Amino acid sequence: MKKIIFLLVIVTIASYWNVLGHSFVWDDHFTIEENELIRHFRHIPKIFATDLFHSHAEKTGTEHSNYYRPVQTLSFFLDYQLWRLNPAGYHLTSVVIHLLNGILVFLVVFFIARSKMVSVFSSVLFLVHPVQTGAVTYLTGRSDLLALFFVLVSFLSYLLRASLPAPEAAGKVDPDTFFNRLALKKGLLYKVSLAAFLLALLSKEVAVIYPLIILFYELVFGRRVKLHRENMLGIFLPYLLIAVFYGALRVMILNFTPVKPLLQSSDALAGLFLTMGRTFVEYINILIFPTNLHMEREVLLVPSAFSLQAALAIAGSVFYLMALTVSYKRFPSTFFGLIWFVIFLLPVSNIVPINALMAEHWLYLPSVGFFMALGIALCRLRVPRLGLDLSLWIFALAAFFYCGGTLSRNMDWKDDLSIYRSTLDDSPRKGKMYYNMGTVYHERGNYNEALRYYRLAVENGLYKAGVRTNIGGIYLETGNLEKAEEMFRAALTIDPSEHFAHNGLGCAYEMQGELEKARLQYQRALEIYPDFYDANVNLAAIYDKQGKMGRAVHYFKKAYQVRKDRISFENLKNACLKAGIELGHSATP
Repeated sequence: MKKIIFLLVIVTIASYWNVLGHSFVWDDHFTIEENELIRHFRHIPKIFATDLFHSHAEKTGTEHSNYYRPVQTLSFFLDYQLWRLNPAGYHLTSVVIHLLNGILVFLVVFFIARSKMVSVFSSVLFLVHPVQTGAVTYLTGRSDLLALFFVLVSFLSYLLRASLPAPEAAGKVDPDTFFNRLALKKGLLYKVSLAAFLLALLSKEVAVIYPLIILFYELVFGRRVKLHRENMLGIFLPYLLIAVFYGALRVMILNFTPVKPLLQSSDALAGLFLTMGRTFVEYINILIFPTNLHMEREVLLVPSAFSLQAALAIAGSVFYLMALTVSYKRFPSTFFGLIWFVIFLLPVSNIVPINALMAEHWLYLPSVGFFMALGIALCRLRVPRLGLDLSLWIFALAAFFYCGGTLSRNMDWKDDLSIYRSTLDDSPRKGKMYYNMGTVYHERGNYNEALRYYRLAVENGLYKAGVRTNIGGIYLETGNLEKAEEMFRAALTIDPSEHFAHNGLGCAYEMQGELEKARLQYQRALEIYPDFYDANVNLAAIYDKQGKMGRAVHYFKKAYQVRKDRISFENLKNACLKAGIELGHSATP
């Protein structure tokens, strides 16, 4: 076992050694860099009551997400205590979790297939496959890592429990015997399994489907392990109850924003099922030939049941169904791997509407079953009579090329520009990528490049108020007030509730000396989003200029309540001194 663990460590290092110099990218800025909840112990209770992007939504006044993943945020909290905001530490943590998952995959597959070679093949291919970079190299994808970790811990605990003697067997011998000690462990392993399942649910929503894995395990291998099958309902019921309770909690209490269905009409709904078949075939293709990986995959609805896409989708699905049927009794381990793949794709198949039709990182959990089935298939390629071991050669070549693909894909995730450029080449939503690239150059102060990409975003159909607001911000910073006002008004034409545009328009008026117009815009921004820090400060400054110090103190105090830093404290203190108002004990830097 030590040699196998050493092998898994080596292949993981070989595949991910080049990520430690990477920056935070994409949503990492929101889930880690801007996330106030990971910085103080006092925020831990709040982590369990809010969504993944809570800090960003509260800071900017944008819409909350519906991702309830407190275990992921807690992992970032622990990282922050160790590394502060050094991305290398966060990447190291993700790689270590991925390695642990690889070891657990080996153990689970060994328990199912009873073959060390199958287990090695499956776990190595799982570890080195390029599609896993969306969960491993992209730090915000850590929810997949954690969900799989706890699912595997839960399932392995369940498998071990099923293999131990029944408690009544222990009562027939001396209480201090080995059998009695094993029997006592059954209860502990069951509790560990249930607790791990709960943690998996708190890591990512997809884990809600996990009880089906246990159900199919019993259906397929129940004849192998008969020690507790007669009490199957009592064993299975707690998993089901946890899943149902979690679902009810998410719908009734922890539902942070309504889901926006991608499909509205009945015709589109009919096309969904054909599209599910198409994406299913595409997922298998990605796992076998992981080329051209990117974050923004275009998946068009299958237009008709008589189209070529529909024919391919139906043919692929029928072939997979035949493989399941044939393997059910003849090759139970293969069947279990194939059904694992299907089960963990169900939550992301848009039966329940989600935010996309397809995403590569959604393969992280299902791929365990695929690689189990693939490992078994590879081991059947041995030809002893001819002295050939095709399985070993094919496995070695696949592992080598997958590892190389992972190293290459890792470099796409090096920083924001590299991942946006990589995605831009194949993205159907080029406007979004141009906008993202514009924001990077904007933050770096390269206004010419920022304007170029913002304009490209508009030319490519991104009808979004934020693009015009950002263009207006650049004109404001460069002193072109006429252009700035034009862009802010254009943004408000698209979305009158764009509070950033109201604030920007207020700044343009203020810089032109039109204080009353500026005040009205700042007030409008605060009506939309009362905790908007910049608008509170700007409105306070307007009242300061107008000599209305009582109102100025009021808004400086509101700004301080939003952001309790040194600058906010000094603004409030100076306003209080100017107004002759006592600062009070509650306001401390």
